[in-house]
Amino acid sequence: HILPNSFFSPLAENISTSQSTNQNISSHTTKPNPNNSTAIIISKIVNLIPIKLSRSNYLLWKSLFEPILQGHKLMHYIDSSIPPPLSTHPTYASWYEKDQMLLSWINATLSESTLPYIVGANSSK
Repeated sequence: HILPNSFFSPLAENISTSQSTNQNISSHTTKPNPNNSTAIIISKIVNLIPIKLSRSNYLLWKSLFEPILQGHKLMHYIDSSIPPPLSTHPTYASWYEKDQMLLSWINATLSESTLPYIVGANSSK
């Protein structure tokens, strides 16, 4: 896994250094959901996290990524504070969709040198 046991721990020593930036301006839209609340849809996470995670910039990357997770109430996917529902539970499909979205967000913010460490990852945890 690219992230250590704790989301807040420094990266493992064997991840090579890479610097890459993307200077896009943030973009997101709002979309009504069935519960009469408004959900924020992030079309491109790289617009909100303009750096790619590498060995040398974990704390900076985390400082950009964590507020997004907190704001969307997704931290429990990373820190396992709330276990996922059983695959037979009615909420599993929704949980799985969010988990895969989060995994995509993580993948989109990794440097090329860190991508090999997540090969085979099937969840955001």
